[in-house]
Amino acid sequence: KRIFEAIDKLSAASKIFPDHPELKTLEGACYVEFRAFDKARACFVRANELAPDQAAIVFNLGELEYVTKDWAKAEVTLTKVLDLVKDDKSQFQLARLVEFKILLCKLKLDKVDEAKKLADKYDFMDDSPYPYYAEAAIAYQEKREIDAEGALARAGRIFQNPAVLSPWQDTLIEFGYIKGFFGGEQGESTGE
Repeated sequence: KRIFEAIDKLSAASKIFPDHPELKTLEGACYVEFRAFDKARACFVRANELAPDQAAIVFNLGELEYVTKDWAKAEVTLTKVLDLVKDDKSQFQLARLVEFKILLCKLKLDKVDEAKKLADKYDFMDDSPYPYYAEAAIAYQEKREIDAEGALARAGRIFQNPAVLSPWQDTLIEFGYIKGFFGGEQGESTGE
């Protein structure tokens, strides 16, 4: 999270490797931290031009659409990520998180029946927080906050490593179902 230092090092590295997709991806990630989404998008688009259809780069583009609340585009882009990772077992956790984000996009697009089908796709035997967070999302959608909190508490008891749950929590914060560390939804203070 030492973003200014990272940008300084990326600038130096870009002078040596001006068209390296990983450098563009890292630069874009730094801009996301500042919530400078237009600059981040330009970096991710350039990275995708340099290394087309890399799951991590396409995910970043979908994530930008998600955090800027362009739900229809996010659904399409995140679905493409799933196609790219297919049955790659090393991408299992990413695939589950992407499926969860797609579920949330469907809720915002009023595709509630499709979202509920996705929520029931995996059960407690799945080795990811997906079933618990999907259950919570549907419960929040139906204004059953206590049930939602219960599902999230079960996820916390099962997946005790905060690093595992962090991207799932961040996803719900960006979506607006739970409050961020500073009390409101992320982006509130910047007027987004």
